[in-house]
Amino acid sequence: MDSNIMDVVAQTHPIYSIGSIIYDIIYGRTGGLLKKAYTCGKARNYQQMVLCGLLAAINIAFVVAMAFAFAPWVKAIIVAKLAASPFIAMTITGVGSNAVNYVFGWIVDAISRKVL
Repeated sequence: MDSNIMDVVAQTHPIYSIGSIIYDIIYGRTGGLLKKAYTCGKARNYQQMVLCGLLAAINIAFVVAMAFAFAPWVKAIIVAKLAASPFIAMTITGVGSNAVNYVFGWIVDAISRKVL
């Protein structure tokens, strides 16, 4: 399934949000960081292993916070305060949370490249 379609569907049903988070942990940016932590641990480079693990945990926490705390809160504010339709609120929060996750991914990748 295309990840953009998965992100749009994830905004409508929490089960798909959980699925996209698990997909990111296994195959995405977080999976790459965990694989790098494993290889650093095999090479007995424990400082970089801990840093990779912490960076992966921060990435998971941020994605979960965006999916289950921030996006529904913004969606409720848009519907209640701006009197917009739920479809418009879902579209705005979907695009906004994807953009924020993408920018946060840039930060994680930059730290991974420069430090690790």
